[in-house]
Amino acid sequence: MKNESTKLMIDKEFKMDGAINSANCQVQIYAKCGGTKYEVILTEPKESDYKGVSTTNFFEKFATGIKDKFLKEVSAESIEWFDLLKWKNPGFEDQKVRVELTWNGSSYINPEWKGAVA
Repeated sequence: MKNESTKLMIDKEFKMDGAINSANCQVQIYAKCGGTKYEVILTEPKESDYKGVSTTNFFEKFATGIKDKFLKEVSAESIEWFDLLKWKNPGFEDQKVRVELTWNGSSYINPEWKGAVA
């Protein structure tokens, strides 16, 4: 549950077209601290038969596209990124993992997942 100073701004599917195929993810963007900080959560698309590239395998490309489209004027240091892992096995709970990325001035590179991943 988000605290009172956190506001959901966007909850939608995000699609990127590539040279060979397209990749989709679900994105949620939360404004924090009166809009000076942002939390962005990426997860698999809601469609049950999605066969495209996984969010985890395309994370830095999704992050770059999402920053360019929705958070262009926001500094990279003001954005926290998370990967919401949804396991296919009903015995495992969804897991929200922080992802640290390096901003090179035009795109994100070097994603690093922080915390335990089953």
